[in-house]
Amino acid sequence: MKTLVSKAFFFYLLLALQICIAALYAEQYDCSSIIDDLQCTHDNVALDLVVVFDTTGSMGSEIKSMKNTVNDFLQLIDSSNYDYKLGLTKYEDFPISPCGTSKAIPYFIYNEGNLTSDPIKFQNMINSLKSRGVGNDHPESVLAALTHTVQDQLWRKDSKKIVLLIGDAPPHKDSSKCNQEGNTLDSTIKLLLSKNISTYVIGPDVESMKNIAQKTGGQFYNIASTKSISPILEEIAENIKCNFEINEISNCNEGKLELEVKLLNKNYELMPYIDNKMSVVANIFDSNENIILTIEFSHLSNNDTAIFNYNGTESFEDKNLKINIVSRVCNWSNTKSINLNCSTSCISCASCIDTDYDGVIDVFDKCPETPSNSFVNRHGCPANDNSLLSGRISIKGQPLTQGTVTLIQSGEIFQKSYFDINGYFKFDKLSEDKSITIMIRKSNK
Repeated sequence: MKTLVSKAFFFYLLLALQICIAALYAEQYDCSSIIDDLQCTHDNVALDLVVVFDTTGSMGSEIKSMKNTVNDFLQLIDSSNYDYKLGLTKYEDFPISPCGTSKAIPYFIYNEGNLTSDPIKFQNMINSLKSRGVGNDHPESVLAALTHTVQDQLWRKDSKKIVLLIGDAPPHKDSSKCNQEGNTLDSTIKLLLSKNISTYVIGPDVESMKNIAQKTGGQFYNIASTKSISPILEEIAENIKCNFEINEISNCNEGKLELEVKLLNKNYELMPYIDNKMSVVANIFDSNENIILTIEFSHLSNNDTAIFNYNGTESFEDKNLKINIVSRVCNWSNTKSINLNCSTSCISCASCIDTDYDGVIDVFDKCPETPSNSFVNRHGCPANDNSLLSGRISIKGQPLTQGTVTLIQSGEIFQKSYFDINGYFKFDKLSEDKSITIMIRKSNK
């Protein structure tokens, strides 16, 4: 009996210690420790980065800092294994009084918008920048420069897109005659959002420059806070290099939008929630690229992980929606853009056809001739699945999209996964010499 009591005592003591350690970890998980959870390698992920630079007379020291720092900046980006391409736009102001002198340039797109993967060529572009005293008034043609950067730079279709805006003056006010092309702050931000372009801003401490950064999923840095922009450029490169993942589940239930967003670490596991340091905002665009709704997500109050949801009351019947998600975790941010057909006539119909039996009905299937039972993505196209174990769960013929799948080996939880919109799950870790148990937990949220 004494031996049994001793064993029971030590078992419960060990269990109590494990609980205390877990609680201590949860309490200590904050912005200072989050870097260890971020993904810092992005093998062959396409990244398009365009620098937009103010070259008026007051920017001489910033241009010098950029020339001295650009090589180190690119080395940090290169160390993350991005498939990156680079571009440059410079701007001053429109050549009319009182905006700029007759020699002022409102914007100039380098290399005819062709982005380059050659760091030496990009360095030469930066080296060609010169400050010129051609700006009469304080504001500059920031909005025109950003608009033409979006429209005239040749971005790759499926790339991660980033603008780095550097200038010491704000944009002209919307009503100013110096906005010769009719640009407004809101229309410029909407254009950046519609193309899923995050904008990092090193600029003056004014609301317009802050909004450009914060609303597009970038970060704002006060240009007056430092004598050199080199440390800021290094911090931006680190933020681009390391990041978290966004996992979303979207659906239209009788024409009403339902969204769940999960923030994942480098192992594709849910991140612990940090109060007041995590946020998710989504902008909903219609087929004409007009923002019809902006959503600030609610965190699931009964959950200590980074899960955010939205159950809408607005009706989006017969509309093709584009959803731009902007997520923030401490000093890091990420964006994701998805397309969703919110037509109840197709989602609720009983005769929707899935010709190739891949789980994606024909009206949404971009690869309608995929072999039966193939592992596909949400568009019905073959997925590049490098997982060691994967599968699909359906209930009464309908994919299970809400819940978790847990891989248990030799009695220990080995990995967790989540269902995608087609009911698929996958595990990228597996111990082949151990028995396998899969536990499925259905959620109604």
